[in-house]
Amino acid sequence: MSIAYLLQAARDRLRTVVPLSNDRCNLQPGGRPPARMGEFYVSLDEGRVQGSDRTHLKEIYTINIWITKRTGKYPPDKYAEVYLANAVGLDAIERKIIAALHGVQAVRVAANTLGSLPGAGTGDIFQQPLWYTGRGATAPAGAEWNGGEGENNTFLVRLLQFTGGLRVQALDVIH
Repeated sequence: MSIAYLLQAARDRLRTVVPLSNDRCNLQPGGRPPARMGEFYVSLDEGRVQGSDRTHLKEIYTINIWITKRTGKYPPDKYAEVYLANAVGLDAIERKIIAALHGVQAVRVAANTLGSLPGAGTGDIFQQPLWYTGRGATAPAGAEWNGGEGENNTFLVRLLQFTGGLRVQALDVIH
C-alpha cells in the first residue's frame, strides 16, 4: 500500500473541485512551492504512516497540504498589516480544500483505483476517507521558502493536515 495513491487522488480532486490549475497545485517535497509560483500555491506531501495493533496490521495515513501566498516584500514590523490583508484570501482557499477532501469517499475510491487494489477481502485497500485534523499557525517565510533569490519574495504559509485512509490487514496475508 502506498501513500502516493492518496496523494495523487487528493491532488487530482483539488485540481478539479477547488479548482486549481496544474501550475498552482502539485506534490512538492516538504511543501515548498516551485520558484516560479504565482500569487498562491497549494503543495501536497506525505506526512506519516502510523501503524498499530498486534494481531493485524493497521495503518493510518497523514498527508500535509501547504497553502503558500506571495505577499511581496515587507519588513518584519509590518507583519500584522500583511497578515490581516491576506488572511481572508488564505481562509477562502483553506475552506475550499477542506470541503474538497474532508470525509470524501471519492478520494478514497480514486486512491484504490490508482493502485489497482484488490478489495476488502484482503484488507489491501484504503478503507476510510481522509479527515481534516487541523492546521498550524500562519507563518511568514522568506525567499528561501520557494528557492527564490533576492529579498523580493515574502510569503505567508499554512499547513493543513488530513488523516485517514485506514488500512487493516491480517498478519498472515501481508504482501
